Amino acid sequence: MILAAARRLFARDSYEQVGMRDVGAAAGVDPALIVRYFGGKEGLFAAVLAASHDPKELFVGDRADIGERVARAVALD
Repeated sequence: MILAAARRLFARDSYEQVGMRDVGAAAGVDPALIVRYFGGKEGLFAAVLAASHDPKELFVGDRADIGERVARAVALD
C-alpha cells in the first residue's frame, strides 16, 4: 500500500517533489509511519526500487545512463 503509493508518486513527479506527506496522503497513513518503517524518503525510494527491480542491475552499464535506468525501474508498467 505505501510502496504502491510511493511508486505512483515517484513515477509521476520527481524525487525532489515527492514528500512524506504526499505519500502518506496517497497511502492513507500518517507520514510518521512511513518514516518509522523506511527511515525517510531515501529509504522509501530504495524500497520502491528494490520492490520493482533488481537494484544490482541498475548499476550495470554506462554510468551516464543510470538516471534513465532508475526512471524505468520506477515507471509504472
